[in-house]
Amino acid sequence: MAPLGISSLGLPIEPISGVGGMGFSYFTNITVDLQGLTDFPLYASFADGLNHWGVGLLGQRGFFDKFVVHFDLPNNVFHLEI
Repeated sequence: MAPLGISSLGLPIEPISGVGGMGFSYFTNITVDLQGLTDFPLYASFADGLNHWGVGLLGQRGFFDKFVVHFDLPNNVFHLEI
């Protein structure tokens, strides 16, 4: 969250669990900008447990439900039809 300029202080928090174990997720409103092609508001969840991976996790509701999505796993990319 810090690299995005978002502080977790005062944000709603919920316990989560998954493959990596248990932790907490913080919720806030953000705007997603897809390289100037489109932007949209999103109620996002951030989990500190993903920080050491250097990745984020996009959800089916709020992100993938807005696009047609094609995953190209052998090449580690995905394509969005806006």
